[in-house]
Amino acid sequence: NTPCGRILKTLCDYGYKIGISSRGTGDTFINNDGEEEVDPDTYQFQCFDAVICPSVKAARLTLVNESLEQTQIAFKKA
Repeated sequence: NTPCGRILKTLCDYGYKIGISSRGTGDTFINNDGEEEVDPDTYQFQCFDAVICPSVKAARLTLVNESLEQTQIAFKKA
């Protein structure tokens, strides 16, 4: 509930597809193909960021609303 968060929510409410990018740290090494790769044993996820142009074009947020009032659960007596 911050000014930027409220702007982001409003954009999502109106159907804007927000870009998403992950952030993390870790050691890197050169793999057999000569490419730099992150060592999965040292990778530490930090957070997701909302961005205008994600490096992966398909990385776009899809808004999902969930509510207990929308879900009906039936229990059977044993």
